[in-house]
Amino acid sequence: MKLSTLAVIAWATPTSAQSTLPAPIPCDGDFNSGVYLGADVAEAIWKAGGSSCSNIWGYEDAVDDYLDEYYPDDTGNWKTDACHDGMEKGADQVVAKYEKMCLDDTPDECYDLGQTAAQIIAFDYCPFSAADEASATSAPDYKESCKEVATSICEGAVYNYVKQNGCSPSTSELAKLQDKCDDQVESMVGGDEEKEETAKVIAFDGSADKTKEESSSVELTEELSCSDFNTGVYHGADVAEHIWKKNGSSCGYVWNFQDDVDAYLKKNYPTDTSDWKTNSCNQGVAAGAQQVVDKYEKQCLNDTPDECNDLGQTAAQTDESSTYSTPNYKKTCRSVAYGICEGSIYGYVRENGCSISTSKLSQLQGKCEDQVDSMTGGEEVAIAMTRHLRKNN
Repeated sequence: MKLSTLAVIAWATPTSAQSTLPAPIPCDGDFNSGVYLGADVAEAIWKAGGSSCSNIWGYEDAVDDYLDEYYPDDTGNWKTDACHDGMEKGADQVVAKYEKMCLDDTPDECYDLGQTAAQIIAFDYCPFSAADEASATSAPDYKESCKEVATSICEGAVYNYVKQNGCSPSTSELAKLQDKCDDQVESMVGGDEEKEETAKVIAFDGSADKTKEESSSVELTEELSCSDFNTGVYHGADVAEHIWKKNGSSCGYVWNFQDDVDAYLKKNYPTDTSDWKTNSCNQGVAAGAQQVVDKYEKQCLNDTPDECNDLGQTAAQTDESSTYSTPNYKKTCRSVAYGICEGSIYGYVRENGCSISTSKLSQLQGKCEDQVDSMTGGEEVAIAMTRHLRKNN
């Protein structure tokens, strides 16, 4: 008896697939009849999985899950239980046949598995670069560094913009405005919040306004023929480059680039399929795409501080006035001076004829607090001066 209704089983996800199937054919014969029916069931599941040795690792579980769901051996009816026991024996024979064919008759599957495992381990230890100018080592957090620089530039620039707008803030009011810079910068580049599920992703047909749900129909201009992890790395770099170009290759887009790449890969290159070869290839795709993301984040946010400077200047322009009072005017004044110093360094370095990376600029900005304190004496010198005056009086 051929179980034709099982020909459409997608056993890669047996639970969800089975819920859409018509009722399986009852096993109403004897034990021997069950053996033949069980073999038919297992054959149908094998064909539904693509008859691929890459799927052999999940094949036995898929068969067992299906038999447990539809042909239990504890029904309370000895005839039915006997028939179901026979089905288990027949299915086991088919599973053993394909496991021998895929894993013993030829070592190809095992060789491919070992080779791909070695590629992944080697890449984790010493990654090659699939992206031009991309670093082969772990990339710093360029976005976070740029946001810190932009916040400092905002703190240094807000006073001038308030003056340009015709207002004269007190030092305490200016300190309050500077305190807003961090949140203002975060709000302009998205901060660390996750995007909504319907966030835009970039389609390879050029339609940049597709949602994630719509993007599943997008096809690559060149079909992916991915044989292993390393091949996936190069393909992933191509995918990310295409997304970058479709968005104008602009550094203003770099803040959303990572999210768009991640959304596209999650939809089109999942790493949790039933096929280990597909999973390892898609892991390579993700690794290659990440190299391209790192390349453009470094290019836009670290190699030159222009993007971060513009961000900080714009954040300063956007700040709204507020009132704030504090009795510690010296502390407030120093705090304001810190921001002014951090925001002005970039301009003075450029004025002195030097170029500077974002990471180096961030280091120089980190010196402002000590420099201001050394010039005004800080709290320690203030205490010493007070003692000196008391002694003289």
